[in-house]
Amino acid sequence: MELIHSLRTHHGASDRAYKAAFQEEDDKGNTGVALAKDLIAVASMSLREHIKILAPRVLALSQLGLYVYSIICCALSGSKWKPIVPDFTKAFDHFCIHTGGKAVIEQVGRVLRLGDELTEPARTSLHRFGNTSSSLVF
Repeated sequence: MELIHSLRTHHGASDRAYKAAFQEEDDKGNTGVALAKDLIAVASMSLREHIKILAPRVLALSQLGLYVYSIICCALSGSKWKPIVPDFTKAFDHFCIHTGGKAVIEQVGRVLRLGDELTEPARTSLHRFGNTSSSLVF
């Protein structure tokens, strides 16, 4: 296997992103990580940005064409339509979904329209090993 495309974005200039997961000491001097309520929104924003950049590089032209068509229809209809989500299963055989929690797995599966068979490995990993977030963050 060969890694062809890689992407890393930095949102540290955004106060919301910077404070979404923050290492700090509590009143007793114990160091821990504080997770803000904005964490899911910030993660969604980052994922959306990554998909916008990477999708044209990995999706088939037919999927890109359908997506562009749906954007045009959405613009012409006055936002009565929502743009379609491209079928990423046409580009990838396997998905490594962040196992930060059941809600994260379900939301990623729902947004990307992944079936239960594609989200099952992440749900099983969460069930067997618990929240393994740190091992999925590079």
